Amino acid sequence: ARSKKLRVAAINLVNWTGRESPDPQITALNKLINAILFLHSELSYENILNEVKKYSLEQKLLILRKSIEKLSKYDNPINVFRFIDYEVEFIISEACWHQLLRHRKVKWIVKEPTINYGITIPPNIVEAGLTEIFMKAIKLSEEFYDRLMDNNLSVVANYVVTNAHNRCVLGKFDLWELYHLINLRMSEGAQWDIKLLITKLAEEVTKYHPDLVKPALKRIV
Repeated sequence: ARSKKLRVAAINLVNWTGRESPDPQITALNKLINAILFLHSELSYENILNEVKKYSLEQKLLILRKSIEKLSKYDNPINVFRFIDYEVEFIISEACWHQLLRHRKVKWIVKEPTINYGITIPPNIVEAGLTEIFMKAIKLSEEFYDRLMDNNLSVVANYVVTNAHNRCVLGKFDLWELYHLINLRMSEGAQWDIKLLITKLAEEVTKYHPDLVKPALKRIV
């Protein structure tokens, strides 16, 4: 039965600044430093490019730290962070998607609701010992969905997909928005589903841009 196909929130980082380069972080860091110096100097962008080539990694990281060291949890990141991009495939519960879509600065490509990506069981359902009842409700929903699809009623079928069923979406956003997501959705009061998702997202991006993500994580401590 489809209701046995379980899958928790998952992400797939499909593209990021510097993906094709030997060192993605250096590529992203160079873009940031170039933009920061352009903002705070009278040099042309071409002259800045030539100047930054002489800087060591430590010098670049120092410039980055100085630019964001006073950034509190109530402040927006600096605009140069919009130069660093990410594209991510999310598989998340319908309930989690309803929270994530509020972030309108993210460019979304959204698949229609379906029962084909499994479900996410809320932990409070498990803790209350209600998993069996929960799964019976899921099964009824999926049987009804299949009947509607068999009768070419796909638009109507969307309405019987539960909030526990997973949705597949593709999002494109920048480092500025990632800081906002981490600050808002990994905070103490964040809902468990989206908190888990953004925690996974931060971990995935950290694999390629560790020193760019680290300051955002410090804001939620």
